[in-house]
Amino acid sequence: MIRLIVILIFYPIDAHAYINPSTVSLVIAAIAGSIAVIGYYARVIYDKIKSFFIKDKNNK
Repeated sequence: MIRLIVILIFYPIDAHAYINPSTVSLVIAAIAGSIAVIGYYARVIYDKIKSFFIKDKNNK
């Protein structure tokens, strides 16, 4: 599988196709949104794990 990906990256085949600029904007927005969501949930999980191991000073 990795060999196929490497071959497709280094030896591309000409598609002779047109990519609409709005399609590229949509893909970039989807990637940016995905990164933002992954970052948010990673932070939420990190905070929950951190709060589990660190005792709150107000709840003595």
